[in-house]
Amino acid sequence: MIHAKLEGVNGAITALESMKGRATNEAIGRIVRNASKPIVASARARVPVDSGLLRNQIGFITANDSRFPTTTLIGVNYRFQGAKRGNSAYYAHIVEYGGKTINRAPHPFMRPAFQMNEARVRKQIMGMIKKLLNIKETK
Repeated sequence: MIHAKLEGVNGAITALESMKGRATNEAIGRIVRNASKPIVASARARVPVDSGLLRNQIGFITANDSRFPTTTLIGVNYRFQGAKRGNSAYYAHIVEYGGKTINRAPHPFMRPAFQMNEARVRKQIMGMIKKLLNIKETK
């Protein structure tokens, strides 16, 4: 027979209950967006500029998926200025990966932006969530 004594359970339950009101989908979404701004800035700085349309359409894209309410997408928002070809950077993938039919060499701008900033953004997100939930670092 195993006997166990749990101490501090009431305090843990109280702490978890207090977190529930602070860790809303909106709060987590704001944290992720704020921490991810360097990725957007880096991609905008790396993209080749002709008219500036592609650079201006790099940013955050709202995901309309109720299963993942805190999802934050970063990329080229094709519908940013309209659905017409003249107002949309529909060619972003060709710039990033190159194109065989138009003989264009790849000029990656999104992938390097993610890779360069991934560790820093992840660390910042975790720090901001810990601050939101009032979690103290233990060493």
